[in-house]
Amino acid sequence: MTNLRFPFLCLPNDLCSKILKTMDPHEIIIYSLLSKKACSMVKDLCLPISSVQIKMEKRPVIVFHFSSTSIIVRLKVQKESNDQKTRLDDDFVRFYVNESTSLFREDLPIYWWEHGKSLGEWIQRLCSISHNKTPYDVEFNLAEVDLGVGILESCREVQYLRNIFPKIRNITITYFRKFHPQEEPNEQDYLSVQNVVRAFLANAEKLTLNRVPVGGNLSLQHIGMTNLKQLELYHQRNLRVDDLFTFNVEICLVAFHGITFRDLNRFFKLWMKGSDPKLKELIVCGIFAEIKIENFVETTRLAFSVFE
Repeated sequence: MTNLRFPFLCLPNDLCSKILKTMDPHEIIIYSLLSKKACSMVKDLCLPISSVQIKMEKRPVIVFHFSSTSIIVRLKVQKESNDQKTRLDDDFVRFYVNESTSLFREDLPIYWWEHGKSLGEWIQRLCSISHNKTPYDVEFNLAEVDLGVGILESCREVQYLRNIFPKIRNITITYFRKFHPQEEPNEQDYLSVQNVVRAFLANAEKLTLNRVPVGGNLSLQHIGMTNLKQLELYHQRNLRVDDLFTFNVEICLVAFHGITFRDLNRFFKLWMKGSDPKLKELIVCGIFAEIKIENFVETTRLAFSVFE
């Protein structure tokens, strides 16, 4: 019995490709981490990835969805305390990979890397293995992740983020602290929000904001004026009814907002007179009631319902 390893990396490219096609999806994804050459070979396979979800939180998660399974890649960075935010330039990354069909199997550490590549570079490599038309949904928890960057010139920060992440279809930005939840956002948090919006909003179809600190050079009006298909706002304390008149979206959901029914009534009357012709559906949710308004331009009909 021999303990010699099979020299897979030393095989000719065409033979490697044939072997890769016989491997399971999670094995192929792990192989792509080994080198640039390995990553390029995996990309050439055009894996049947239907969509990709990325969660940028304390321990980032990337989920590759296939037709019959999902491959989950968790990335853990070494931090001295839980108060420290995860940064894209962190360079002590550990990988955990499993399949969603193995719900009761613990994640196994697959690869340990102590130098040479940052968290951002690993995310960039993992995102590069799917084809260009793969839809990406990304959630940024900016209470746990610092995207103010700070490692480049200000004018290059947006391009730096675009180089790491692909074109994002759906963006979710949240601000939720597991530790010290009452702590107010700082200047770096506001900068992180601005960088994400500047980098990705132009190509997005849907944007969701949940308790996101907005201020300085960025306002909800600026965000809503972008040509979005859908905008959802949850617990946005600085939302005003006048902001709704400036939104350039087809579907808008507003939840736990603080806008009075009197102001909403004023908006509905002006909306029905054509003040916001692009808006096709508005859903307003509160603690005690939900109001759904649908404006059918073709028939000029209005459906109104309240749920206690």
